[in-house]
Amino acid sequence: MRSILAWMGLGVVCTALAIGLVGQKVLGQPDYPQAPPTVLADELPPAPTPVLPTPKNVTSADPPAPFPAIPTGPDLLPIAPAPSPPGSPPPPGGTRQVTATDNGPLPPPGSLPPLGNFESPPAVPPALLPAPANPGFPAPNKFNEPANWPTNVETPQSGGLAGSGKKEPSVSIEWIGPGGAKLNQPMTCQILVRNTGPVAVQQVVVRHRLPEGVQQRGSEPAAVVEAGVMTWNIGIIEPGVTRRIDLHVVSSVRGPLNCHADVTFTSSSTLEVQVREPLLNVKVKGPEKVVIGEPVTFSITVSNPGDGLTENITVKTTLGEGLDHDNHRVLEVNAGQLAPKETKTLQLVCQAHASGMQQTTFLASADGGLKSTDMVHLEVLQPKLDLVLTGPKLRYIERHAVYALKVTNPSNAPAGNVTLSEVVPAGFTFKAASGSGRYDEGTRTVTWFLGDMTPGQNHEMIVELIAAAAGDHKLIAQVNSARGVKTEVEAQTHVEGVSSLQVEVIDVEDPVEVGAETAYEIRVTNTGTKTESNLQLSCTLPEQMEFRGARNEGDLRFRAEGKEIVFEPLAKLAPKASIVFRVQAKGLQAGNFRFRTQVRADSLSEPIVREEMTRVYSDDAPLR
Repeated sequence: MRSILAWMGLGVVCTALAIGLVGQKVLGQPDYPQAPPTVLADELPPAPTPVLPTPKNVTSADPPAPFPAIPTGPDLLPIAPAPSPPGSPPPPGGTRQVTATDNGPLPPPGSLPPLGNFESPPAVPPALLPAPANPGFPAPNKFNEPANWPTNVETPQSGGLAGSGKKEPSVSIEWIGPGGAKLNQPMTCQILVRNTGPVAVQQVVVRHRLPEGVQQRGSEPAAVVEAGVMTWNIGIIEPGVTRRIDLHVVSSVRGPLNCHADVTFTSSSTLEVQVREPLLNVKVKGPEKVVIGEPVTFSITVSNPGDGLTENITVKTTLGEGLDHDNHRVLEVNAGQLAPKETKTLQLVCQAHASGMQQTTFLASADGGLKSTDMVHLEVLQPKLDLVLTGPKLRYIERHAVYALKVTNPSNAPAGNVTLSEVVPAGFTFKAASGSGRYDEGTRTVTWFLGDMTPGQNHEMIVELIAAAAGDHKLIAQVNSARGVKTEVEAQTHVEGVSSLQVEVIDVEDPVEVGAETAYEIRVTNTGTKTESNLQLSCTLPEQMEFRGARNEGDLRFRAEGKEIVFEPLAKLAPKASIVFRVQAKGLQAGNFRFRTQVRADSLSEPIVREEMTRVYSDDAPLR
């Protein structure tokens, strides 16, 4: 009989222990279901009653102990223990249950009273210290294992940003308490709220509804109690940090005590994006000076000194007014894209067609509003060639005329392939030229090749001509260079013929007898180079002779006025031409007598006077 009673008592003890163990496992039941009925020991046959371990300084005979002091200071620092895997055995002397809630619903704003800030100061080793000694509550375990949080990294898709990752929030809640408690005796439990995710969670709120017959004797931190629900507003929990709530309760009923707590929180999504900065810079190099007509080459360097990709780069060029590229001054080119630290060089070739300072602007632009400008100044030089032609203003036919030509480069630019030429007018014939001058009879041009002329350099040339025809003659000289520089000058020379009339007078019969006739021939010859005009002849007979008649080759009429015989004027007498006049006279008395002739013409300022002496003799008076 005693053996049967012993076995029955042992079964009751095992049943009680099993109920205590089962009652400690709570897995998030929002409606807090009632505990299953428990078979009490006094309903069983008498059996030995097992003695539960009693904490120090506490006995079953003692009166209800006052509420123990709540630990403060380092005992309440946050820790980062590793959560117990589901199904793991409970720690010695107690039961540990974990309820994990991810992205739980948030309470409506203002529904929860604020919780005081009870975050512990940093730089203290993470450790969970035991709660104050309570009846039947063994010291909790310490968690020193490091918390290794997994990180979810999303592989960037095409067109995405490198380094982006998705991080999910996660929070666990865990009860730690004694395996058993005494009726109407205080006991202490702990609620551990741990951030097991890689990101901080915010507005963390823990709620616990007190079971029937259980009264709370305080908590650390203090809770807000309303309608039997204890609420703790934890606030923010950083990754890997654990917040502890120490809860002191007294149960006035026997049986399993179901402890349940909910945790709600909000989370923020963290996206890690590698922010890079594309940059754009343009730099242009070109010559400082060029000669007009020469090509101008600009070297345009576009670079990306940043660490991001610079895309859709365009370079717009505005040339100076004296420059152009295929008759365009505004040009735009697409330069593509540049990787970080990449450089690209472009070349622009244009022509300089006007002298002076030319300002050219280069504007590079790219996506994202990137812009960079550079400006270059170019001086376009224009060589200048001065030409001076000097020579006689008047020359007579068959006389030499010497002309001097002087070429000077007064500019600050060199002149290349300089050529000097002079056209010989039709009224002159070429005689000679200095230096390397060559005469082309077909074009009647004298040419000198002077080569390159540096700034300030000069050349002097001489050309000798002979006047060949009367009139006004224009000499044209011209100097040219390879870049289109051209200077032309002219000189005018008046050429006249030589006014030269030769008058010869002879008597056909000399001496002549008194009463006999003789004839005077007057030959007028134009020995000059100028056509004579308005030539007029007049003759005067001596008193001792008598006029007998006159004639001439030009059938010019004449008139006799006493001893004066005057012929009408001859309109023109060409050079080398002559005309002969003949006058008949008879001697009236003996003696030596002079026949006088005068020739007038337009080119003569005074008449040409010639005399011819004739002897008239008689038989009675011999000549002396």
